[in-house]
Amino acid sequence: MKQSFRQSMAFTSYSDKTYYIYSIIQVEESINVVVMRNAMQIPSMYRVRTYDIKGSEHSRQVLKKNKKTNDIELKKITLKDIDFQNLEQQLHIPQQYRERLRKCLINDANFFSRIKLMDYSLLIIKMDWYSYSWHNPHIKEADIPNYFSSDLLCIPCINAVEKGIFITLAIIDYLQEWNAQKIIEKHTKKAIHVNIALNTSAQNPDDYAKRFIEKVANVII
Repeated sequence: MKQSFRQSMAFTSYSDKTYYIYSIIQVEESINVVVMRNAMQIPSMYRVRTYDIKGSEHSRQVLKKNKKTNDIELKKITLKDIDFQNLEQQLHIPQQYRERLRKCLINDANFFSRIKLMDYSLLIIKMDWYSYSWHNPHIKEADIPNYFSSDLLCIPCINAVEKGIFITLAIIDYLQEWNAQKIIEKHTKKAIHVNIALNTSAQNPDDYAKRFIEKVANVII
């Protein structure tokens, strides 16, 4: 399994950078530990929104209907797919990034499918680099890409009301194998809701990748 993780780091483009992978060996079980890069690169106090997107709609809403949430509260919450649909609908980024970003996400999803991994998410973080640079005068907007290994990892928003807001992207939680526990989870949720067609988060790797491409790469990008 660890070899698959290393291959993932070598060939996928949006998987958040991994520094170390090691195992803690115990008598009854082993625990895999992964040390990863901080996707934001700046303090979390400058985070505006955080979304965890899987391409599923079942149990993928954090904000309650008919309840208003102010911007300060939203900064503290990790929002999900339906919240993104209601608040954003799609990424508001320059056109020249879209096709490159879509291609990267499709390649990543297909790679995870081949090595039988699922349950990953696209982490979308909207960061206020304008305020950060104001508090740190040595930081210029032109320098922001230098904090990342690719310009696709930190993309400027084009909304007029979002001056200085950049979107940071990373695929996270990609270490989950399709195993008996996940199979049971999928069918249990369908039984509880008496809905055999229920689009649960847990899907086999091929179906998970297909949904991720259809609902994430081809819709919100």
